[in-house]
Amino acid sequence: MILGKDTMLPINFLEKASSCSRAVGRIVTIHSTQSVMATGFMISEELLVTCNHVIPDIATAENCSFQIDYFIRGDGTFNQYHEFKLNASNFFATSIELDVTVVAIKPANKINFKERNITNLQLSNLVKGESVNIIHHALGEPQKISMRNGEVVAFSDTFIHYDTPTSPGSAGAPVFNDQWELIAIHHAGGFLKPLDESSVQIRLNEGIRISAFMAWFDTVSNNSSQNRILKTQIASRKKNHTEPDLLTSREQIEEEKEKRDSVFISYAHKDQEKVEWQVELDKYIKNVSTIGSTRVWYDERIKVGTEWRAEIESALKKTKVAVLLVGPYFLNSGFIVNNELPNLLEAAKNEGVIIIPLITHRVPYNRSILGKFQSFNSPDNPLQEQRKNDAIKTLNELVEEIAKVYDVK
Repeated sequence: MILGKDTMLPINFLEKASSCSRAVGRIVTIHSTQSVMATGFMISEELLVTCNHVIPDIATAENCSFQIDYFIRGDGTFNQYHEFKLNASNFFATSIELDVTVVAIKPANKINFKERNITNLQLSNLVKGESVNIIHHALGEPQKISMRNGEVVAFSDTFIHYDTPTSPGSAGAPVFNDQWELIAIHHAGGFLKPLDESSVQIRLNEGIRISAFMAWFDTVSNNSSQNRILKTQIASRKKNHTEPDLLTSREQIEEEKEKRDSVFISYAHKDQEKVEWQVELDKYIKNVSTIGSTRVWYDERIKVGTEWRAEIESALKKTKVAVLLVGPYFLNSGFIVNNELPNLLEAAKNEGVIIIPLITHRVPYNRSILGKFQSFNSPDNPLQEQRKNDAIKTLNELVEEIAKVYDVK
């Protein structure tokens, strides 16, 4: 007798889940002072998929590793995982708009990836209310599965909303239906307005539709051998599929406005290898009682395992004063130039956010994207070239300027 909803499944459901799990691994990104964890999965023998906010550029890829078979065994012991470096020189493609990255891994004899990739793609009809299953490394922990305890809430041509549980560290995880077809790449969560034109924000998770991903991947890799291999692997699954009528185009998610009261320090890690100017500046700002340490934000405040792109975006929305530590790596950072700066420049134009460039290294500042902003110190007198006492004086003078914004006399 069936009581309530029929939840019975064939036993091979678990076998298919286990097979898919073999393609999923933990991505570890090493920064100067911490490691950040996320999730990724293989879609061919050499190609790894994750989010752009996990691996935004080749420089980041060079500091990443991919760990598979990181799970807890039936006897409660940790399985011995296998670790691979990435090989961005062989293949690298990324999209900020979709928040996806595809990168090659360095081949190794110890693992055969022929049977460790996900090519069972759902490129056609999605159904509201169907179950969603996710294999991920939530919080950077051993592999987990969120299975049949969430469903598709809404979708558009690019994104899917679902209420299946995730945590920081789940970004880049494969999202499946009950047939263990890949339907999306998980990338974010929070209070979102569902894609069915609902006017009420609710707590949801969001993934990039695999059909949108494949359309993008076709455009960036038409001539690559990697794309030809991938297309061959999934060709049989694409033959009889057509795209459905879509519910709506994606609406821009409207976040609740937050009070702008923070000092946001933007910098590139490689510019700070000799002196961590963001730490020095923070030290002096803390002395201003009306600002204090709780209002100062830079990325070392991000906790291990959190989705750092979301953390940065949240911090940007609270920014009252942005201090830009300008050095050569800062001006060459794809994430800063394509993500942080556009947000800050728009906020400066429309919401009165104060932008203060502080030159840390000798760079052609006046010819850069920031050249129209008056820098706090002369490009000919960067902090890195100042004597210690002069540098301390410059930092304290900057703090005085920041304090004025907070009406500190």
